[in-house]
Amino acid sequence: MSEPFTTDLALRLHGPCVVPVLGAALVALTFLVFRLFFVGKPRGVVVPAKAKRGLTSDPFLEGSVQERRSAPRRSGNEVDVELDDPDEVLPPLPAWVTDRSVGGLRLSVECPVAEGKLLRVRARGPAARWVPIEVRSCQPSGNRWDLGCQFLKNPSYDVLMTFG
Repeated sequence: MSEPFTTDLALRLHGPCVVPVLGAALVALTFLVFRLFFVGKPRGVVVPAKAKRGLTSDPFLEGSVQERRSAPRRSGNEVDVELDDPDEVLPPLPAWVTDRSVGGLRLSVECPVAEGKLLRVRARGPAARWVPIEVRSCQPSGNRWDLGCQFLKNPSYDVLMTFG
């Protein structure tokens, strides 16, 4: 009585569909094991501990969730700088750095400057070097003007540190 059952089972295991079915099962099992051990779960946006407590954070140190720029900006103490137009013979104008990044500066000046204008900027001091910039935006800010400036060539780290 047990003989027909074994024969029937043997015929079923040696049929033409056994190899593709076993292959598909092995592929599915391999996929599931790979997903389980090698692919991490999707993570949400990580909020720094300082931000959770309501403290301000420095985007240079922790990054910013809202920042879409390639180089994060950071504010700080205003730094006194000189702004010069290489095409004119006028003396350098006083300006203040209100915001900085590795890609450019935001300057506060007394008079408007045309967008696209090429200027030079340097920190006040005897050994400061001129850095070429391009004015990307000019917006009124009270009785002053805010210039969004981009470096034409990224300056070295020591020159960047002179801007705060």
